[in-house]
Amino acid sequence: MVGASGAGDGQLVLDLGAGYGAITAALAAAGPRVVAVERDPLLAGRLSRRFEGCSHVTVLAADVRDVPLPRREFLVVASIPFAVTTALLRRLLGDPSVPLAGAELIVGWGAGRWLSRPRPRDEETAWWTARYRIRLAGRDRARHARRRADRRRLAPPGSGADGTRPRRLSPQAARAGLGDHSSVTISG
Repeated sequence: MVGASGAGDGQLVLDLGAGYGAITAALAAAGPRVVAVERDPLLAGRLSRRFEGCSHVTVLAADVRDVPLPRREFLVVASIPFAVTTALLRRLLGDPSVPLAGAELIVGWGAGRWLSRPRPRDEETAWWTARYRIRLAGRDRARHARRRADRRRLAPPGSGADGTRPRRLSPQAARAGLGDHSSVTISG
């Protein structure tokens, strides 16, 4: 994702919904100025400690729907929180004054298909596709998510980010594509 974004020295990149900082770390290694936004105060604190010696990484404990967007050109490289996908895309793509240069996003499979359809499903999406090139870059099937959950099954109860054990997808949900993720590339 980071390589595909073209993020490098001198650029400003947002990691929205930074979580444990996997994308933030990859971005930091590439050299751009990184702003990692995480709503959960415990995770934000952990991120701040992790990157405290890295002068080009700033961690904000804020909701991605409310954090002020930069006034200068910026990129977004993120696995955005699925519950706020539409609201966040409206902020990034819907306002012509937002200087978004491009984005590499991990979104839910349904959202990825909706965004990259050759024929937009509504006027709002048509407006976005008139301003940006949006393409589906890949799909991560739910079976991979189940494997990650299987590995975590050995973890003690309460070891998940929210204090619970990770859930497995039912076979029916996996066949329906629920839990699948997609990579979406947005360029200006």
